[in-house]
Amino acid sequence: MLLDPLVQANDVTTQEHRSILVALLTQGQPEMALKYSKIRQSPEKETYDLRLDIAIFLANGMVSKVKQSFLEMSLRNLKLALCYC
Repeated sequence: MLLDPLVQANDVTTQEHRSILVALLTQGQPEMALKYSKIRQSPEKETYDLRLDIAIFLANGMVSKVKQSFLEMSLRNLKLALCYC
């Protein structure tokens, strides 16, 4: 139902989006979590979202994607550190 094209991106809040992904992972449905995350991407990714992406990729055996997410997380942390200097 949430993958229906009639559901708009602003119909689901960021917290609801995260909760859906965590629920799918904890219920043993990593393939569905991956499909949902590809179709319904969070508009603004925070460090928590990148960690969630890593968990989804690892659950699906996608190690190369984990490396990419770690790079994104490192760059985000570096930018934050530079902003606070």
